Amino acid sequence: MVIGGTLQQKIVSCIEKFEEFLLQEHPVVASMVVAEKRSDAFGASNIVETVANIMGLKDLNNVARHTPLPELGMDSMMAVEIKQTLEREFDVFLTAQDIRYLNFAKLIDMFGKDTSKDKSGRDENDLTGIKLLVRLIGDDHLNPDVCIDLPTKRNMARSEIFLVPGIEGCGSIFNSLVQLIDAPATCLQHGTYNIGMGCTSINEIADCLLKHILSKKKLCQDFVMVGYSLGSLIAIELVRKLEGMNLHGRVVLIDGAPEQMKAMANQHLPFNTIAELENNVLLGIMDTIQPVLSGKLLLELNKCTNWNQKFDTFITHVPTTYTKLSVDNNKSVCTTIYERLIALQKYDVTQLPKIESPIILLKPTIQSLSFSQEDYGLHKITKGKVEVCYIEGNHITMLDSDKVVAAINGEHIKSVKKLKLDLTENDNLTSVKNIYTRS
Repeated sequence: MVIGGTLQQKIVSCIEKFEEFLLQEHPVVASMVVAEKRSDAFGASNIVETVANIMGLKDLNNVARHTPLPELGMDSMMAVEIKQTLEREFDVFLTAQDIRYLNFAKLIDMFGKDTSKDKSGRDENDLTGIKLLVRLIGDDHLNPDVCIDLPTKRNMARSEIFLVPGIEGCGSIFNSLVQLIDAPATCLQHGTYNIGMGCTSINEIADCLLKHILSKKKLCQDFVMVGYSLGSLIAIELVRKLEGMNLHGRVVLIDGAPEQMKAMANQHLPFNTIAELENNVLLGIMDTIQPVLSGKLLLELNKCTNWNQKFDTFITHVPTTYTKLSVDNNKSVCTTIYERLIALQKYDVTQLPKIESPIILLKPTIQSLSFSQEDYGLHKITKGKVEVCYIEGNHITMLDSDKVVAAINGEHIKSVKKLKLDLTENDNLTSVKNIYTRS
């Protein structure tokens, strides 16, 4: 096995070198066996065999092809070697995150046939890892205000609309929507850049946002609460608190629900320890900036002992050509993502009373996660009705659809499949009725 360009050193050789080391005057000594450069990619003729050989798998016929590579024995060193070998020998660039979610079935599908894949072998719509949840933002989008008045059509006869952004907490993700929204609207930003680092749970974040809403005197008898992605959980908690003030409203969730977000995070950003989560966040961000650097970054992150050290290491690896975010703002965004993922894991909606408001759930036609329940289990958290509408695109691109604006404005969404779920008090689905079919 070749790891990082070196061969495993035999114990006899180690003992011989150890005797030599004891005779040295230098306090630090090292020995390694350098592997010969080979152009045959570990003796394999294709990418699938190459990955198998790096992992020491002799016969793929005895390997479960849908099992992720880490479960087959791939450690961090092997992941780096696979990444570097694919780049060097096959001119294929996969991110460190991509490699962590690879299995041999995907490898065979990606490289066994020439389909509509980009140079890295991935489908353009196939979002994985942190790319599924985060849109890269720039310094010009980071507004320190918590409540931002949006430039909508501002029809004052309509109820105030509150929009809660996703995991990065930045309201710029709604830029493509706001000018088409009829009613006055406020974006509730929840990044560490806005509300600080003291809010470590979904409930605490909602409490903080509610204080800002009350201070701005933006509440009336009726409201519309819109949550996107992980922001949907914050939106649900805000609705629970507003209903406790005897206010009434409706809820629009853009591809977000408690059970679905937890399942999505577990599938695309899994971690067993906080240290692993810290690594995954920084590696995921690096994958969006310069994927080729992720492998080297992983080795350096493993030497660090806390978040601040890891972030400082991350910054030293960010290319000087990357100017979208300053160092301080970069840390704010990375820390927000890290803290929101922890808050997501701690959130347990089953221990909370149901809300009263009806919910409209907007789901993308290109889904990154198969979920057994059509409504992502939202019928378990509300006594109101749940409507499920499909929007063209994936978790990210669906935000650019006019149909999202239509749902926020309370209009019917046409030319997409729409399901209305009628629910009983004991959470059982009593009927599923097709209202619209795809035209």
